[in-house]
Amino acid sequence: MKFKLYKDQCEINDYLDFPMFGINSNYLSPDNRSHYDDYLPEEMRQRFEDIEEALESFKPLIEQFYFRTFSLANICRRIESIFNYQSIETYIEAIRSYDNQTFKYKVVQVLLEEVEEANLEEPGLIQKVIDDNHYITYINKLSDDGKEKWFLMQLLDNPMGMVETWLGLLTSLNPLYLNYKGLYQGQALDYGEDMIDKLNASQGAYLKDLSDGLVDKELILSGVILVSWVNSLSILLSTNSHPQYMVLGYQIEAFFENMRLVKEKANLDKITAFKNLGDKTRYRVLKCVAEGIISTKDIAEIIGVSSATISYHINNLVTSRLLHHNKVDGKLKLAVNRSWIDQLILSLKEDFLQ
Repeated sequence: MKFKLYKDQCEINDYLDFPMFGINSNYLSPDNRSHYDDYLPEEMRQRFEDIEEALESFKPLIEQFYFRTFSLANICRRIESIFNYQSIETYIEAIRSYDNQTFKYKVVQVLLEEVEEANLEEPGLIQKVIDDNHYITYINKLSDDGKEKWFLMQLLDNPMGMVETWLGLLTSLNPLYLNYKGLYQGQALDYGEDMIDKLNASQGAYLKDLSDGLVDKELILSGVILVSWVNSLSILLSTNSHPQYMVLGYQIEAFFENMRLVKEKANLDKITAFKNLGDKTRYRVLKCVAEGIISTKDIAEIIGVSSATISYHINNLVTSRLLHHNKVDGKLKLAVNRSWIDQLILSLKEDFLQ
């Protein structure tokens, strides 16, 4: 298989998804958001926050059209392939050319493709679902949240009216889009060209290395690759389009590398903590502090060593985060770092008891 970067479609794809920056913090589930925050380099985090702030005034309108599954951008890509067009303008013109009846038919088809029990080979099924307003039943079968279901109801009630409002939003955002495109698209396309060389040189095996084993080359049924500066931390597989394609965020390698470094440091932190817990004297010092005995002199007398030795052990326990200093009544007081010990216990369970 030969991999190829489709630059025109990269731009169309990013243009359609650009408004998602306006709901970046809401678009990810809390679990995913905290996962990203753990590994997100500061420069990337700042960029997301800057663009989200620039789109703040558009947020109420953006939230009407962008969701995890059935954003209007995703629906349009399913209805009208971006690979049939070479520019944003011609793609938008094609979407705008639909009439209400045809677009509604296409939306119901997309909806039924997402519902496992729908038999799309049944003759006349889509039109029957429309005529009987039965699409409401299928919408209710979706696992998506209430706002997304309500959006689908509105879209099927007034298809091209909703489309025109969404296209108006894209037009309003165009100056901001062009500004950020100028900053990041060149970097993204350069990354894409380099990635294509790596994929072709490795016959696709580089995908597995890139994604830390999450994506294997067998998942890619075509060599069609898009690169994105909007979805800059994503590896997205589009299996319901013709052709099927993969979108690679241009910062995904930097993200995975930072993830590796953070995990490496976390493992070193854990090892350091357990080494300190394995030292008999330091364990006894920690136990004294847990019991409220924080005077170096008192701890030295209990254990039977010098105060200097205790100070040395306390410094190591603080460095390994097992002890820390709390501010009490304006004074620093030595205490057991309970939250870090809780994390260590949790990591032990995750590593060995799953």
